[in-house]
Amino acid sequence: MLKSKKLLSLLLAMLLVINISAVAVGAATAPGDPEALDATVELIAGRYDAGTKVFTPLAIGETVAANDIISVRIIPTSNYLVGASNYIVMFDKTLFTIQGANKNAFTANADNHYFSSACTGYSGGTNLPSVVWPNTFLATENYDVYKAVKVSTQVGTSSNPEVLPGTWLFQFSLKANANLVIGTNARIWTDARWFKSNANGTVEGYISKCLTGESSTVAKNTYDFSFNFDNADIKIPLTAPVAKSSIFFNTDGGSAVPYIRGEVGSTVTAPQPPTKTGYTFVRWDPVLPALYPAVDFNTTAIWSIKESTITFDANGGSPVASQTGDYGTTVVTPITPVREGYTFTGWQPAAPTTFPENNLTVTAQWTIKQITVTFDSAGGSAVTSKTGSFGTTLVAPFAPTKSGYAFNGWSPVLPSTYPANDLTVTAQWLKRIIITFDSDNGLTNLQITVNEGSALVPPADPTKTGYTFVGWSPSLPSVYPNVDTTYTAQWQIKQTTITFFTDDGTVIAPMTGAYGTPVIAPADPVKVGFNFNGWGPDLPGTFPADDLTVTAQWVAIVYYVNMTYNNEVVEGNSLEIPVPWLTMYSRVKIQIGYETNYDRPVRVEYLSSKPNVIVNQHGKVTNQGFMVRSSDITINIYDMDDNIIATNKVNILFYKTITGIIMEKFILLLQKIIPLFQK
Repeated sequence: MLKSKKLLSLLLAMLLVINISAVAVGAATAPGDPEALDATVELIAGRYDAGTKVFTPLAIGETVAANDIISVRIIPTSNYLVGASNYIVMFDKTLFTIQGANKNAFTANADNHYFSSACTGYSGGTNLPSVVWPNTFLATENYDVYKAVKVSTQVGTSSNPEVLPGTWLFQFSLKANANLVIGTNARIWTDARWFKSNANGTVEGYISKCLTGESSTVAKNTYDFSFNFDNADIKIPLTAPVAKSSIFFNTDGGSAVPYIRGEVGSTVTAPQPPTKTGYTFVRWDPVLPALYPAVDFNTTAIWSIKESTITFDANGGSPVASQTGDYGTTVVTPITPVREGYTFTGWQPAAPTTFPENNLTVTAQWTIKQITVTFDSAGGSAVTSKTGSFGTTLVAPFAPTKSGYAFNGWSPVLPSTYPANDLTVTAQWLKRIIITFDSDNGLTNLQITVNEGSALVPPADPTKTGYTFVGWSPSLPSVYPNVDTTYTAQWQIKQTTITFFTDDGTVIAPMTGAYGTPVIAPADPVKVGFNFNGWGPDLPGTFPADDLTVTAQWVAIVYYVNMTYNNEVVEGNSLEIPVPWLTMYSRVKIQIGYETNYDRPVRVEYLSSKPNVIVNQHGKVTNQGFMVRSSDITINIYDMDDNIIATNKVNILFYKTITGIIMEKFILLLQKIIPLFQK
């Protein structure tokens, strides 16, 4: 009974492999089909008898004892010509140990038509470090749980590429590290994340597509491959297959959408919508089911055509209308824009003949014009023409010359930059005229040479002493005449006024007269307390060229008063009055007087500095003392405002005559006696 169950399991496994292989091979298109991008990788685990070279797949539910050796076969299929290929397989490293190392761990199938035709050999690797693992594996499958091995085909330039036929290509062996019983789920697997494509270009695995059928080396890995790894994930012991169905997507010319496969009745996860140049994805038809159906399902992409607008940027030129239309429809050739000073050379990027997928702006390209400016000197010296780019600075040439004429610019006016088109300008000339400004004995005469018809700029008004400039004869026009001309200054004699400032002296009226006529001097002014000392500045003999103010010069009068005695002026500051020996001082009286140069004294005052010597207001001095007496006698002269005008002080000394004699004799005696005591 046990043998019957094992035989039944073996038959079911073989039927499963045959069925899967038939589906894969049947899906392939003609070898070398340029549109083909489908590849399938399957894994089959079994027991291999090296003696008989018989490979027996594991049966459903078959257990594996610890230390048993099982073999795993890699079965790739493609519908396109394949060059080199590299396969990555992972297994639970706690439950399995690889047998052999690197290349020695793998066996190639020499009967595989791809290997015998396209390959020159193979290599193997049994210890792939984490740095080469895809990031998604490291993040989700836990690198510490699985070990990865790889086997690679080698190709040469003389090898012929072939499709992968769906028979096993490589085989490697694993030793069970424990009893693999129901529930162990010892996993051996791979998936598309290991294999290169347009969207995944940095991983280790690849099934290269050959560009031609001539050499296996002419191949590349970056296509939108449709990989099928549905049967590349096995768990030991094997379980009975679950009914599955596939959903295939016809993108109707859009980007490829890999088919999806799942258990019948399980939820369908919609793939990312395809893309198609010039179209917008609308839906799938028929509508994608919510659950995997009992049989395979086909659906087709429905598209709506895109509308795009082409905008024409004239880049400084005349405007060009934009155009809108459906993708791929014909674009009407736009009008050619124009731009002053430039030549249109096309659009950048080139304007398409049909509407693109997306809105597009094309920009007008321009070449700047080279412009020539020609100079017609109209009888003057020659001027060389100039050539330059439109809009660049046009440097004016040296002005031409013409005898008897002045250059007056170009007609039309020479622009500062090169114009949009070639230009000829003609020299303009003005006749040279001599203009004389005769100041008629003024301070300046002026003679200038000017251009006829140019604006007349009057010279500064001339000046002439004693005269006012009133204009030119003939009158000056606004522009210079066309013949030599003399203009003569016209003058009017000035009437000037002399004003007399007397500085509080008697008032003198101003005098007015014509410049240069005689001036009659007025009477001298008078000022109390001062003597008139002339005019400052000096009064001229004739009326000056301009109004003049003269100021009276005054010298202040110094008043004095002198004491007189016996009708004589007392000299110095003292007056000695001798008194007879037998006369008493109190009987001495003298009369003093004064003299002054102030002719209008109002009051005379006498003052004594000593009380015993008195003086009255008539100048009578009386000494009332008994000894020699002296006193300072002061005389003050007052004006009508009771101000002291003049003052003088004299010391009067009264003395006895005998006293003087005695004192003289006494002094002589002392002069003789004192030396005697000094010996």
